[in-house]
Formats: sequence, C-alpha cells, structure tokens
Amino acid sequence: MKRAYLFDVDGTLWDSARAVTDSWNEVLKARRGSGTLTVDDMHGFMGHTMDEIAARISPDADPLEQKEIMEACMRHEIDYLESHSGCFYPGVLKTLRALFESGKELYIVSNCQEGYIESLLEAGNLSSGEDGVIRDFICYGETRRPKGENIELILERNELSPEEAVYIGDTEMDQAAAEEAGVDFYHVSYGFGRVHGALRELDSLEELLED
Repeated sequence: MKRAYLFDVDGTLWDSARAVTDSWNEVLKARRGSGTLTVDDMHGFMGHTMDEIAARISPDADPLEQKEIMEACMRHEIDYLESHSGCFYPGVLKTLRALFESGKELYIVSNCQEGYIESLLEAGNLSSGEDGVIRDFICYGETRRPKGENIELILERNELSPEEAVYIGDTEMDQAAAEEAGVDFYHVSYGFGRVHGALRELDSLEELLED
C-alpha cells in the first residue's frame, strides 16, 4: 500500500500539446516571421527540460537568444492556457478526487516552467496545499534541478520516505527519474512513451482505485 502518488503532467494527467504549439508558434512568428512547430514536435519535447527544448526549437541561435525565445514562449503559453486549456485524459479528474477522498496524498513533479502546473490545477478546478486535492507540487522552473532530484525534494519537504511513494509517468525519462529517487514507477500506456520494466502498467489512471 502506497501513502503517496506523485504524478508527471504531460502524457499522464493531460495533453496540452495543441494549445502549447499554437502559443509558441505565435511567439516564433512575431520574432522571426514564421512559426512552424507541429503537435508532433511538441510531443517530442514532452519530458525534457526547458533548457533542452530551447536548443531544439532555435538550433541556429546563440545560447542567450535561445534562452530569450524560450522565456517568451513560456510566458505567452501561460497566458494562452488561461483560455485554451489542455485536455485531461478520461477519468483523470474523477480519479484524483477519489484518491484524495480515500486518504491518499497526491503530488505533481514536472519538468515544466513555473505557472504551468497552476494552469492545470485551475483548468481542472483542483485545490492545492496541505488540505488540497494536490498537496504539493514542484517543477524544473522552480528549482532548475532534474526530475529525479525534484522527486527527492518533494519527498523530503513532505516527510515521505521513498518506500511510501510511487511516481506515475509515461516516458523512459520519468522511469529513470523515479529510479534515481529510489521510488517505484508506474507507467501509463496512453501517454507519449514506452518503457520496459515498470512495476505496473496502467491503461487508465482509474486503475489506481483498485489498490
């Protein structure tokens, strides 16, 4: 029995690729005359840090310009998501609330920028904080640390042992981060990636209610 479930965001809780692609293309078009990113491109970015993505969307720019473009994309993305929400996967919101009501502690750990998780919480009408559906969350934009270290940080500040928690995600990067932090890993088959050796394979997040 696990006390805490830690969730990845993109490919696990929702898919915001269409909205994010459109928002970034608006920035790229304004800055360099065209925005040609596709939803498939965005799916390929999922799970990577903002610094890694910056180099991929502007490979010909110097590091400073890459950073400026990425920061502009991220700022516009948060504003854009206020009126163009990502799409939650079937049963996700219902499951999160049911897990919370059953006494599970729920957390989010993502490689996203600051403000992104807040957009998801607002779109899903999910409360956060000590008595919220999502008790705590952490992201790369807050700490500039890789996901494995962020899993460790959220465990530490919520007085959880690795044995009490499981990380739930959709990619090999998520699996590697969980292993680095010493927590078990569940893989969601409906996400953007495939893995080998996950402790559990979930075809729907609702399967967590069977624990």
